[in-house]
Amino acid sequence: PPAPEGHKGPIRWDLIEKPSSKRIWAVADAIRAGASTEEIAKRSWIDRWFLDRMKRLLDGEALLKSTPWPLPADELRALKAKGWTDRAIAGALGINEEKVRIDREAAG
Repeated sequence: PPAPEGHKGPIRWDLIEKPSSKRIWAVADAIRAGASTEEIAKRSWIDRWFLDRMKRLLDGEALLKSTPWPLPADELRALKAKGWTDRAIAGALGINEEKVRIDREAAG
């Protein structure tokens, strides 16, 4: 999901390096801005496994924001394989979950 207001902009290493309720949003923003999961892991002590999974989901978010809906069938299958649910796809696109399901089933 997108970060709440006030959590976008330059990489906030100060929020990433110390545990807080804002940390996860700062980590997501850092990944979106191109920071490596290796660098984030070194600075935050967050397990690299978790950060790599988070990056996979954020890569899916980037695909959804950059590609018109409905996605080509191969891209939609890849997105679903990364763990995206119809509800999450609908939320990221601002469309109805039922439409996502119908379009996904039509794509095969």
